[in-house]
Amino acid sequence: MTHMKLHLTGDRNQCPTCRLYFNSTSAFDKHRVGTWDDRRCLTVPEMEALGMAINKAGFWVGRPRSGNAIPSRT
Repeated sequence: MTHMKLHLTGDRNQCPTCRLYFNSTSAFDKHRVGTWDDRRCLTVPEMEALGMAINKAGFWVGRPRSGNAIPSRT
């Protein structure tokens, strides 16, 4: 998967493991699962199943605002 370079400001961040971009720390935390010694990133289908989406700026969000999400790729 190719990742574009987004500008990080405020609470936005990029996961050092999967390299995806998140609009907030809470969205980032939502995509990490497992016990401390066995944590992993959720897959894109797993994040979408939880209601997460990519906003128009290209960042994953925990809950998309109406009209501000890119349609699901699945």
